[in-house]
Amino acid sequence: MIDRISIPPMIEDPGRLAALDSFASLDPATEQGFEDILHLATQLCAVPVALVSLVDRDRQWFKARVGFPTCETDLDRSVCKFVLDEPDILVIADLTADPRTRANPLVTGEPHIRFYAGAPLRTASGQVLGSLCVIDTEPRPEGLTGAQAEALRRLARQTMAQMELRRAVSEKDAALVSLQSREEHYRAIFESATDYAIIVMNLEGKVTKWNAGATRILGWSPDDICGKPADVFFTDEDRADGIPAREMHSALTEGRGIDERWHQRKNGERFWANGEMQALRTDDGSPIGFVKILRDRTEQRLSAERLREVDRRLAQAQEVGGVGLFSVGIADGVLHPTPEFCRLYGLPEQESYPSTAFEQLVIPEDAHLVSTAASRLSGEAPRDVEYRIRRADTGALRWIARKGELEFNGADQPTRFSGIARDVTEQRTVRDALAEGERYWRGLFEQLQEGFILGRVIRDARGHITDWRYEEVNRAWGELVGLPAQDAAGRTIRELFPGIEDAWVQEFAQVVETGRSVTFTRQVGNLNRWYEGRAHKLTDETFVVLFLEVTERVLAERAKHAADQRRATLLDLGDRLRDLDTVSEMTRSAAEIVGRALNVSRAGFGRLDLSSKSITIEQDWTSGTPISIAGQHHLEDYVTLRGELDWGEPLVIDDVETDPRTTAGSERLRAIDVGTLVNMPVRERGRSVALFFVHDRQARRWTTDEVEFLRAVADRVELSVARVRAEEQQRLLNHELSHRMKNLLAMVQSIATQTMRGATDVGTAKEVLAGRLIALGKAHDLLLGGALTSTQMEAVVRTALQVHEDKAGRFRISGPPLEISAGRALSLALMLHELATNAAKYGALSTENGHVDLHWEILTDREPSMLRLSWIELGGPPVLPPTRKGFGSRFIERGLASQVGGDLALDYRPSGVTCIVTAPLTAF
Repeated sequence: MIDRISIPPMIEDPGRLAALDSFASLDPATEQGFEDILHLATQLCAVPVALVSLVDRDRQWFKARVGFPTCETDLDRSVCKFVLDEPDILVIADLTADPRTRANPLVTGEPHIRFYAGAPLRTASGQVLGSLCVIDTEPRPEGLTGAQAEALRRLARQTMAQMELRRAVSEKDAALVSLQSREEHYRAIFESATDYAIIVMNLEGKVTKWNAGATRILGWSPDDICGKPADVFFTDEDRADGIPAREMHSALTEGRGIDERWHQRKNGERFWANGEMQALRTDDGSPIGFVKILRDRTEQRLSAERLREVDRRLAQAQEVGGVGLFSVGIADGVLHPTPEFCRLYGLPEQESYPSTAFEQLVIPEDAHLVSTAASRLSGEAPRDVEYRIRRADTGALRWIARKGELEFNGADQPTRFSGIARDVTEQRTVRDALAEGERYWRGLFEQLQEGFILGRVIRDARGHITDWRYEEVNRAWGELVGLPAQDAAGRTIRELFPGIEDAWVQEFAQVVETGRSVTFTRQVGNLNRWYEGRAHKLTDETFVVLFLEVTERVLAERAKHAADQRRATLLDLGDRLRDLDTVSEMTRSAAEIVGRALNVSRAGFGRLDLSSKSITIEQDWTSGTPISIAGQHHLEDYVTLRGELDWGEPLVIDDVETDPRTTAGSERLRAIDVGTLVNMPVRERGRSVALFFVHDRQARRWTTDEVEFLRAVADRVELSVARVRAEEQQRLLNHELSHRMKNLLAMVQSIATQTMRGATDVGTAKEVLAGRLIALGKAHDLLLGGALTSTQMEAVVRTALQVHEDKAGRFRISGPPLEISAGRALSLALMLHELATNAAKYGALSTENGHVDLHWEILTDREPSMLRLSWIELGGPPVLPPTRKGFGSRFIERGLASQVGGDLALDYRPSGVTCIVTAPLTAF
């Protein structure tokens, strides 16, 4: 167990321990150079034992030893630990007599050491790492002679110089390993790209570097082309027009020269290439050449770039020359150098120099880094610097790394400035070359307009690739995906783009697993962008990708295809509609064609009633499992209308759950499998009379072209439906004209018969008959369309029945005052005319004493309020239900009641026919 009380406080000093750790990379094995120093120490001091001892926090270990059996001890056995607090050599003449060491196990037991002298191993910053010590098994009261003590000091400084030298060599080796690793990293990346021609030229336009992609695309090998003008792959006419020189001029003056034109290969074959040239510049912006990148676009394929291995631009660092020690007195300015220090500066070896002899060798540009008499005295001397000198002997320019620390006396005044110096010219050359190389390659990366990715795959416990990580990207990557390029490195594609399609992982995984390069055109869904590129395997775990955004091209191609398909659909629809004769066939065929063309789940056609905001769908077309919605629907149960149908505007809902017009009815829409919809009104004489509609289960963004396509379909369907309805209306009019002529003749006959039956003479009969025929004409004027906008219901009833009233009491009319529209008045008059005509032929008006009770009333106890109209025949012949319905009966049933959305009850009672119409009051 270590006795912490006997341990000097300096052992725990953080600065000292950090300085000791900086030498941890030294080989722990004994080295010949250190053993030579120890053998010299034993001879000079006439002792059997010498050690290079380094004192750590809890042990001491021997970098080299002569005459001592073990490689390290704990601190209880350490004498060297006491050197840490000494300003100079520690000498203990008799270890058994000194209270610090008399209980030391190495003193009381084997090997029974008695004498100890140790010189501190002090760094340039003043930290004591241990000691160079000599040990004897006999006491030496006289200690060391002056010469022996000086020799021990010099050997301690030499030991530190050796340690500094070996540490410098280790740092140099590490720098070279790092340089080689990064050089191979960049070279491997560019060697993997084989689909790009990359040509590097000097300012005269002569080729200096030519990659394998250029050989593959253009045909010339590097041996064929290097050192020759780069215009050989331009066409004869372009060379005659000076295109190569103009391109280089643009690269110098405008930043880049664009080259998209015909080129020719070595064999004379021409091909189209897209290219770009940019100037290569030094840090101060001076041009040093050009880089030109070509892509073979003859077959519209992106070519992956393969950069040719460039010549090694960095020379390997030379062996570290050596480490020198120095010490400058503050008072006299005298510098005491070691021989190695003198050799670093090219000065002859000697014991001392004026410090200015070394300071004047520093070049003027770095003079501010040198310690001077004034800066040392003020305590502001630069501690850790690198500056350039002109060697005194050869005039060669060298980089020197100098570290120094001020030493202070008890009054806290600087007394000496001591430290080390070493030649770091080779390391500086390596660092500068590495930085230049990185700038060179980075410049090529950043000048690419294509996005670049270096990716590393991520595997699960079974070795399957489940994701990949961005190792490196270029500036263009960020511009193409819309994210900062600096945010990519170290993150996976699934982290950067949550929910990205699995194909972006799977395809690049196949590239790594199979080694086969792939060309891809694919969308990143959550970016809504399309990309085209090529991926190559780099190593067993890495790959590279070059790509461009092609969203505009892909969308244009898709839009053209969709437009062509819609045009073909409209032509097909027109052909089909010409061959169909019924409305239901036409609407069904149109719905199916449109549904398949737009890939929706439902389509159909329905007639509109704007007064009730309802639609009647005869038949719809569905795809898959959606239910049919044929029948009548109130639009406001599903959607909040804002006048779109009145104005003839299409109602376009991308998402029924988010659009404010459908959120209230979204549950009802979802219940009939509607997630998105378009209602296209069909106009007739300025009014919306029908709808062509499409539904789909999922939300969808409808394009302007799709809406216009639906408008064109709706127009074609309405034209065809109008044709069929016109033909049906013509047939109906012909039938009705025939029916009315028969009724008119029967009515004239009935009037004449009734007139003559009650006449007393021919003159009176003639006058009555003429009056009744005139009344019949007036009624027909009303029935065939007057210019009224509205009128009282009682006036319409009495006018329509006047012609049938051959005597008083035939019609007993009653009801509250009620104003009705002209359209409803005509329909009412026609219905009453039909009822009265039938009554005159077969019912109550065909007998002398028959009559009709006609009454209407408003039912306010219902919601909404209703109007009930009752026609009741009395006093006529017994009534038998007809065996078939004639035109007149059908006209009564389909007339007024259907127009006002009401119910009609026609009953053939034996006592007389009754007809009761009940409808919403607002419909009148």
